[in-house]
Amino acid sequence: MCKMISCLVSRSGKVYAFDGVHSHAEIAEKAGISEDSCLKYEFRIKQKLLVQDFNSDSAPFKAKQSHDNAAQAFFDACAGTPELLISFVERGNWDEPELVCLLKASARKVFNKTCASARKVYDETYAPARKVYDETYASALKVLDETCASARKVFDETYASARKVHNETCASARKVFDETYASALKVLDVTCASAWKVHNETRDSAQKVFNKTCASARKVYDETRPSARKVFNKTCASARKVFDETYDSAWKVYDETCASAWKVHIETRAFVWVSLYSKPENRA
Repeated sequence: MCKMISCLVSRSGKVYAFDGVHSHAEIAEKAGISEDSCLKYEFRIKQKLLVQDFNSDSAPFKAKQSHDNAAQAFFDACAGTPELLISFVERGNWDEPELVCLLKASARKVFNKTCASARKVYDETYAPARKVYDETYASALKVLDETCASARKVFDETYASARKVHNETCASARKVFDETYASALKVLDVTCASAWKVHNETRDSAQKVFNKTCASARKVYDETRPSARKVFNKTCASARKVFDETYDSAWKVYDETCASAWKVHIETRAFVWVSLYSKPENRA
């Protein structure tokens, strides 16, 4: 695990480090270089000790005294004196386990008490923010479900109505066809050959009317169904959009609130430590 003061040193002796970034991997990513192309160094503040965080057998190149000197110069600039260390912390560098142990027991007690109060403020800010987020999410989800259910009901009713009209139209057309056919058959029985001709013509005509009526009813049914489906999809898409926007907005507020509260919490802890460590009598 990287210490609060860490850096990478290139073959040419260039030091890579950034305020607030303690991981060698993150330093490499931010610098746009490969972590495995540099030597890794750490500095243990309490012992004031430079540490090579690499195995000489697997290092990307042989470490020279110039590389150690470059790392040491960087660490001296960060924590060579209490004043430099305070300045380093004030630039956004914080590692509580490493820094608190630099305080005397009495100062550490003051630090812990003050920070406990700051933590309480953070927790009290986080809890209502989480509650607002959860309630907003639940409400948005309920609206989405109700809107989709309502749209589904309209679609089902429209579909059922169109189906009913289709079935009734076809049944009516069939009835007309059957009655016409029966009448024609009756005329056939009475008038024979002449009636047969009339029968065939009437049957063909009735069949044509029947087919045309059913086709027309089917067309109305087919046109109604896509339209109803389109309305259903559009309604659900609109409801989903409202839900997503509400969710994103709630999450953003929640995330920003927690991030702001946590930033204040960390800054408070750093401020308390600096206030205590600035006084020589509080240093261990």
